[in-house]
Amino acid sequence: MATLEKEFGRIMRRSRKASGITQETLAEIVNISCVYCRQIEHGEHRATWITWLRICSVLQIDISEIQKLLTAE
Repeated sequence: MATLEKEFGRIMRRSRKASGITQETLAEIVNISCVYCRQIEHGEHRATWITWLRICSVLQIDISEIQKLLTAE
């Protein structure tokens, strides 16, 4: 079973690519470093809830997807 971080990263990457947004642009919009953005996307770091919400907002990720991940953990 994948970790919460890896699953969120997978959703984030899929949504970011579908939106045509680069990691650099996403990082700038969400107000995080590009390195941190990359770490989140690769499942290497668990972002704060506020950062997750910002990412979800920018990428139009349904928050219920994230809630499912949290309840499965």
